[in-house]
Amino acid sequence: MKKIFRFLLMPIMLFSLSMCKSTENWGFKKKSEVKNHYKFSSQIDSITHKDALDPDYEYAATLYSIKSDFKKALYFWDSIPRNSARSESIDSNYIRNGFRILSAKDYIIKESLNNRLIILNEAHHNNSHRVFAESLLADLYKNGYKLLFLETLSNGENADTLLNKREYPIDASGFYSSNPQYGNFVRKALKLGFTIFPYETMGGVDGKIREQNQADNIYSILQKHPEDKALIYVGYGHNREGIVPYWEKSMAERLKDLTGIDPLTIAQDKFSEKSSKTLSNPLLVELKLKEPSVLLNDDDIPYKTVTDSSWTDITVFHPFTKYINGRPDWLFYDGKKSVSIDLKSITLYFPIMLMAFKSEEEIKNDAVPLDILEVENRNENPVLVLNKGSYVIKAIDTKNFYQLLTISIK
Repeated sequence: MKKIFRFLLMPIMLFSLSMCKSTENWGFKKKSEVKNHYKFSSQIDSITHKDALDPDYEYAATLYSIKSDFKKALYFWDSIPRNSARSESIDSNYIRNGFRILSAKDYIIKESLNNRLIILNEAHHNNSHRVFAESLLADLYKNGYKLLFLETLSNGENADTLLNKREYPIDASGFYSSNPQYGNFVRKALKLGFTIFPYETMGGVDGKIREQNQADNIYSILQKHPEDKALIYVGYGHNREGIVPYWEKSMAERLKDLTGIDPLTIAQDKFSEKSSKTLSNPLLVELKLKEPSVLLNDDDIPYKTVTDSSWTDITVFHPFTKYINGRPDWLFYDGKKSVSIDLKSITLYFPIMLMAFKSEEEIKNDAVPLDILEVENRNENPVLVLNKGSYVIKAIDTKNFYQLLTISIK
């Protein structure tokens, strides 16, 4: 089958390649009274292979994503037998007559003007999805989106009731939000003026009951904010419209029934890179994208993700990650800088974990760090990715001893 590609000129994202270097000395070694919530690679490996006959690769991928190790998160996700083959077949009827490629951000922002509800998903092991979600926030807020619903947030008696006032997440705020990229997504939303809500079911249930409880929880809040638009950020299939096996209807379809509003549903999880190009979708490989994109056919209809009797309205095609000083290029999307951390005065035993905290946020209050990096030995040249500002860098070892370093990035 002959494929015709008609490409639009797309702007190439420019990244800050300047290297800042820490010059201050590390403080004295101390024993931390607070447990390190992030796992070292050796600890994740032990957890993963606790059952040698049934290794828990999914949990490993999740733990690696939470500590911002993108390569290992992809690797272990693809190690799950059901994920080891090339994913997501191509709708050949859609692409047969050619298509255009547009910026996903620009297209979604334009479409947001004609919608009240946007339901955007993520793959929980892929932190680039959180960075893309963050990149939408400023323009969505200008277009009237004032409410942000996050699946990750604890609800009920465990809810972080001070989140909107505090304006930054802590470890107890939620599970996935303890990841730095998710934490930065939350910070950006709060800084812009979004009000953030949990909506997860509180009964520990799953399946159809969970989907209905989620929809009910969102609906009850929307009724109190009849003039505001909302972004709902979910995992995987909770934003699928139509009929979904096992659930009958996902949260999105049930919310549509409750509100009478047809949401704009957007999938990020179907056309993202896998741990190798061999495993990745052949169309994604061939497109050679420079930025998150959408495909539009001659009728200006975006490529949809359709599975049996369910679908999402828009599919985001993510480019393959390139690395700058060993870190994913999408971490730099908003002008962040590479910050080289000097390890000479570190007296801890390696490996160590480096965590960057804003100076004004409380480390003791379990603030979610803005970046995390595991360092195997003191001969490495570790690079954190941070915006301008003042930070406290915490180095911690496997025995929970730590040292602090204060830096300023200009």
